[in-house]
Amino acid sequence: MENTILVGDYCIGLKTVYGPKIPFTNIKLPILSTPKRGDIVIFKNSVFNGISMIKRCVAVSGDSVKMDNKKLFVNGTPSVYEGLTKHIDKRMLEYRDSFDQLIVPKKGDVVSFTTDDIHKFEIEKNLFIQLYGNEDIKIERELIIDSVMVKNYKFENYNLPNITSISLSENMVTYSELYDFLGMIRNDIDNENVFIRQTISKQGLKIEDFKVFENCYFVMGDNRDASNDSRFWGFITDRNLVAMPLFVYYSYEDAVSDNLIYYKSYRERRVGVRWERIGMLLWR
Repeated sequence: MENTILVGDYCIGLKTVYGPKIPFTNIKLPILSTPKRGDIVIFKNSVFNGISMIKRCVAVSGDSVKMDNKKLFVNGTPSVYEGLTKHIDKRMLEYRDSFDQLIVPKKGDVVSFTTDDIHKFEIEKNLFIQLYGNEDIKIERELIIDSVMVKNYKFENYNLPNITSISLSENMVTYSELYDFLGMIRNDIDNENVFIRQTISKQGLKIEDFKVFENCYFVMGDNRDASNDSRFWGFITDRNLVAMPLFVYYSYEDAVSDNLIYYKSYRERRVGVRWERIGMLLWR
């Protein structure tokens, strides 16, 4: 979230807004308010074993989002919050910096799995698991070249000293690996008509679509090139919301930085307190 929130910032958040859980239960109290575009939210990321994250909500249920040459478009127009962002990487990565329009699902929508689009399938898969659980989930993948399924691809021209062939039958293949596979194969045969088709099943039943029963949100970090956010793993839902951050109550800068207040003793912890950030409001 740099430069809005820096490493070493400690924030106070208000949990009652997003319906906190009753202690020692899975019961969640009613939500008093939902995130709006531009709000910073604290949430649990179920894709990464429930770790807490803090990001900016850039789109809500019913909105369309699109990245074009590192610029975010919401409902077809440039996001008004682009002025708060920063970029530290000049490279253009397809799934990070430029991807086709995504629609943020709203409560009651039926989402159909997009089997031939790696990016959309990843996001739809993670939303399904978030809503319906990850038990007995199986992902099957097929390599399609010129409309023909290839079970095991053998490299001919691509210089890969440690890889001679690949198979997509394994269940645990990462999102970035699939993009790499496609790029390598397309280069190997100089053919863009190569796709990876994916399907998902739960308890042995193939899932073609599913119903969304919670509001959804698209969140991104202000440090766009170094943020692990909805561009990679998809939407968050009401159940993931934890708190609305209010203000920074303490901020320090570690000794690796140049702008420091050094203590007299070398053995003491060398930390510079960023007094100017204490009390900084995060809630608009």
